Amino acid sequence: MKIEGMIAGYSRLSWTHSVVTKLLGSGASLKELERNIMAIRIANDIDDHLDCGMLFSNKAEKREARKGEQHPLSRLAKKIELSQLSELVDEVYADQYETELPDVLRSGKSVSFDIKSTNS
Repeated sequence: MKIEGMIAGYSRLSWTHSVVTKLLGSGASLKELERNIMAIRIANDIDDHLDCGMLFSNKAEKREARKGEQHPLSRLAKKIELSQLSELVDEVYADQYETELPDVLRSGKSVSFDIKSTNS
């Protein structure tokens, strides 16, 4: 039942900058299930940004606004007492901030890759 609860919670949670900001501003402590869902969401975001993959999408334009400040997901990981996850967020985003990618390589899409269906 615990796994089903995590899957349901993960699916229901809207994952936007405003949600993360709200979670950071909340003084309430998270239950274990909520904490685990946050950890999975943060890890998923790290995975999206490893090897600067998101630079190939149109979401990369927003990176300049955050340059020089600690990423909100890093602060959220610290809040839920996952300091190693916080450090990994900082490392992955630092790599992305320092990497320049020619515009010709950007897809113009909001995802870094598409999986094409073979049922055409």
